[in-house]
Amino acid sequence: MDYGVKDKLTEQQIDGLLAMFGQESWSKNRTGECVRMMLANSNVVALVADSGDELIAFARYLSDGVYRAMIYDVIVAERYRGLGYGKKLMEYLIRRPLLKNVERVELYCREQAIPFYERWGFGKVARETNLMRRSASLSGNNAL
Repeated sequence: MDYGVKDKLTEQQIDGLLAMFGQESWSKNRTGECVRMMLANSNVVALVADSGDELIAFARYLSDGVYRAMIYDVIVAERYRGLGYGKKLMEYLIRRPLLKNVERVELYCREQAIPFYERWGFGKVARETNLMRRSASLSGNNAL
């Protein structure tokens, strides 16, 4: 199948992304409003079918272009899984100007996806590094 690489999504593609998110345990509670805000504040790589406006695969990233970058939400539409589109998406993604020369590029993934990401040099982080999180529900509305 022929496809194009996009850095912005149309409304139809956003609907497709919402449908893809709705099928995954890690993203099923995302709303259209929040996803649109997320897209407005992230860099995007999407594979889109040339035969229409269908979203095949999607990922987003944040980066300072020098020291740190984070990849999020790597996802392939269910009907396109196992056909190499995840690999193609990652190849386009890691060559993006804001990622290709960054000192550290990081991502989260499930245990079973580790071999997939190892192809591009990703590995588990050393024990001395701690993932820390501050959730919006805990942050409150206190002004500084």
